[in-house]
Order: sequence, then structure tokens, then C-alpha cells
Amino acid sequence: MPIQESILATWAAPVDTSQSARTYEAVARVLNGHRFQFGLTHSIYLQGSYANHTNIRRDSDIDVVIELTNRQNYDVNSLSSADQQAVNAQYSTMPQGLTEFKNEVVDVLRHSFGQEAVTVGNKAIRLEPLPGPLPADIIVCQTYRRYRTARSYSAGIVFWTRDGERIVNFPRQHRENGAAKNDLAHTWYKPTIRMFKSARTHLENTGYLPNGTAPSYCIECLLYNVPEHRFGFRHGQTFVDVVNWLDETQMDDFVCQNELQWLFKGASADWTISSAKHFVSAMIDLWNASA
Repeated sequence: MPIQESILATWAAPVDTSQSARTYEAVARVLNGHRFQFGLTHSIYLQGSYANHTNIRRDSDIDVVIELTNRQNYDVNSLSSADQQAVNAQYSTMPQGLTEFKNEVVDVLRHSFGQEAVTVGNKAIRLEPLPGPLPADIIVCQTYRRYRTARSYSAGIVFWTRDGERIVNFPRQHRENGAAKNDLAHTWYKPTIRMFKSARTHLENTGYLPNGTAPSYCIECLLYNVPEHRFGFRHGQTFVDVVNWLDETQMDDFVCQNELQWLFKGASADWTISSAKHFVSAMIDLWNASA
């Protein structure tokens, strides 16, 4: 028989978030309680699976964003020359501050939680679970604006890795679009994400699928492109309908859940169609092996 409905239901079920909440509250309390130099202001919030309610038991750490909000970075590449000049004039006297801000964040964390608990990685600051039950990956970034006209823009975040790579993301739009998709799919969208992430983890644990083949963020964006009518009624039917649609569909123009970046094209893409198709094939094999 195919994968049992009870197994799929367990994979799709929400996971307790009380531990992640305690860790986030400990980090936010320390950073919000600090007065940053140079008049730097910030916003702190969760992103990733815990923020989007798509976390599974394997998600053993949380993603925290601390965003520098009064030192914006921006993109005017799609504007006319006149509009580019108008926008550039708004920022001509704005000082830089992200490097100083990140250094201060690291100092505050180390002072509060100890030197050993804080490690600065290529992308994130790793905080071991001394302040709470779970470790945290903390992204230090600044507000980013992608201008559509001289007066309108899409707001996101930007940061640079220690290797010098520039990373742009739109976590608020990702969260809002995921919630809207879940409503349109009669609340089956997020459980389906958890179901497929858990299936991925099962195949990794059995050695069938190499670790890292299908990152959680990429699975979430992949499923975002599936029509809403493919979700619902029963877990097994949803699994089959989603996998069949993905197997039969060209993925070239798939978007990220934020709808502002391509999933497989452009500088933001960190997954390939080949990897996505390999993931879909693994889901088919998993279903057929259970039959």
C-alpha cells in the first residue's frame, strides 16, 4: 500500500514552538534593551520555518533577523535616468552603518551570553542554546528598497557575507504570501509543506537522499507554485496531486514565495531545476516503494 495516511498526518502536524519562543524572547530582550551607538535604530523578528509555521522536528534552531532600519540600501536599476537621479539624491548624505552595527550586535551578545556561546559565521551569528532551549542563527542586515518608480518600492533586507556575497531577501512578503496561500488552499498549504519537509528528512535519514539536496526554504518556494486546488481533502491525495503536478510541469518560471525573486533564475537563485526534479523523483520513489 502507499504511504499510510497516519504517517503523512504525523509528518504534516504542527510542532510545539514554545522552545523557539523562549529562545527568541531571550535574544530580543537583550538586543532591544541595548542602546546602539551613532543613532542606529533596529527591528528584530523571526524568519524561516518558525516564523512561517512550517517547522518540523528536525528544525532544531531558529532564525532571528535584526534589521538596521535607518541606514537603507537600495536598487534603482529598473528606473529611468531621471528617476535614478531623484532617488540617489535622497541617500547622498546618508552615512554607512551596517559594519558598525553588526560589530556592536556581536559585542552585546558576547557580553550577555558569553564569548563561547557566540560564533560569527559566513552568513549568520551562531548563538548556542545558553539563553534558551534552542540555538539561534542571527542575521544582521539593513533595510533594502527595490524601487519600482521614484516614489514606490518593495521593502526587503540585504546583508553581505564574510566572503563578500550580497544577499537580498524579502521575508515579510514571504510570510504574508504564505499565509494568503494557506487561506486559499483551505489551510492545507502549510501542513503540506511540513509533510514534504518531513518526507525529505526521512529519505535523508535512510541515506536515499543526500543532505542538502532540498533545503527547507526551497521546498517551501517550490510548493508555492503549485495551484491551490492540488491541496486538501486527504494527506495521501494531496501528496500524489502535488507530486504529479510538479513532475509534469516546466519549472523555468517558478517564483520564490515572496513573488519578487525567481526560484531558479537570477542572482538570488541558490537551487537548480535539476535538484528540484531530483527531489520530486525521490518523492515518487518513496510513494512507490511504500506501495
